[in-house]
Order: sequence, then structure tokens, then C-alpha cells
Amino acid sequence: MSTSLTSEPLPTSVEKILDLTVLSNTGESIKLETLVSSPSRVLIVFIRHFYCGSCQDYVRALVADPALTPSTLAEKGQKLIVVGCGDYSLIDSYKQELSATWDFYSDPSGGVYDALSMSKSLALGEKPKYISTGMISAVWHGIMGGIKGGPTKGGNITRIGGEFLWVDQKLVWCHRMKNTRDHLEVEQVVKLFNDWPDQGA
Repeated sequence: MSTSLTSEPLPTSVEKILDLTVLSNTGESIKLETLVSSPSRVLIVFIRHFYCGSCQDYVRALVADPALTPSTLAEKGQKLIVVGCGDYSLIDSYKQELSATWDFYSDPSGGVYDALSMSKSLALGEKPKYISTGMISAVWHGIMGGIKGGPTKGGNITRIGGEFLWVDQKLVWCHRMKNTRDHLEVEQVVKLFNDWPDQGA
């Protein structure tokens, strides 16, 4: 898992990336440029498929931190957005199950993931602090999610995501997952929001 807040190399041609689109919970196509246009500091968290138990644990951990509620972030001119790679029709149920209130979007084609140079992997890596569910339970939950929502709707199971910070519509910092459990720890997300560029660059 990541232990550093040093940014990885940023992609080139960011302007072209801003023209790419994601889908809202209603299926509306929205440019990435629109997502990062306001407020001044926007962190986009790219998760894996919607049935991934590890990413569900991660979202739960983010939800549990009072520093990351939409209202708290808004007071500081900040915003957190989550993007998954599954079918947009799963967004509302996903948010409800995890009690998440940020804006969620989907990128089922993986175009934004690829443009931002995120990888594909099924490697587990080290167990991070945000994991709260045992492996067997996580796998079972994923299977049941596939049965309920449709086995192909969750998204590409090999895609892994990352965290990308935009300031005044410019991509200034990023972390790409190296394995399926390599999101930034929650305290790192809070630190990045609060300290960039002093300690997040």
C-alpha cells in the first residue's frame, strides 16, 4: 500500500482528458471537465468494480471520517468524487448500501482510467488499514452482488484505480493503485486535502 504523498508522474495531454466523459446515476454523459470545474479543489477517487469488497471497505472508511463529509469539504472549497467502472444503474444502490453521499459516476468503457494511465491487476498486495472485511466474506459479498445486480454489470474486475487531485481545473497530484488493495489510506486523503501543496506535492 502507499505510504507516501509524493505524486506519481502526471499524464500528458490533460486537456484532451478533460474532454472525456463519465456517466451519472441516470446515464447522463458528463465531461470530466465539468466534474473538476468547481469548487477549486476536487479529489476524484477511482475505485474498482462495484462488487469489489475491498473498495467497499474503502468507501465505508472514507464515509466514517467526519473530515470528508460533503458539507465539511464544501466549507473549505473542496469536493470528493467517486468513479467506478461498472454500469451506471448500480450507482444508487451502491451509495445507499455504503451510506455514501458524495457524487458518484461510472466509466464502464474505462476510457478515463486508461487516459490517466491506471493499470489492471488481480494482485492483492499488503492488507491496508481500511480493510475491515475478511477475505472469504468479501468474496462471498462480491458473488452475491453479482447475482443481485447482474454478473457483468459490476465492471472489469481487473481494473484498479487511484486518486487524482485537481486544483483550479488542473491535475496537480495523483496516486495509481499497484494492486487491488492499494488506495490511499483515509488519513492520507485528509492530509492531501489539507496540506497540498506543502506536504502533498
